[in-house]
Amino acid sequence: MELSKLQGLLEFKAHEVHVAEAELSALMGREPGPLARPEEPSEPAVPAEGELQRRASTMNPMLRAAVLEDRRAAAEAGLAKAEFLPKVMLQYRRRRAPMTGTTHDAVAGFTVPLWLW
Repeated sequence: MELSKLQGLLEFKAHEVHVAEAELSALMGREPGPLARPEEPSEPAVPAEGELQRRASTMNPMLRAAVLEDRRAAAEAGLAKAEFLPKVMLQYRRRRAPMTGTTHDAVAGFTVPLWLW
């Protein structure tokens, strides 16, 4: 019984669709008849995860700030590690003075942090 009611309702609604199409065609100044069905929208292509992360990090100001903060912290860590290493210094200087003539100076230096001792 329920199935027959639903089938009858389905036929009635299909008839209503045809009537609505004819009315719409008349309003648009066309000959009555079935309207073309719109195409199903296609799903947009989703970029790869790496591309999405790159876009997010460049377009989102908060993520961009976080990426720059991470780079700054990494650079500071590299500078801090460099402070633990010995340093070598070489200098050369050439001077020309009217009374003494030309002089040449060379300086070499090597420093080792005291915490290594």
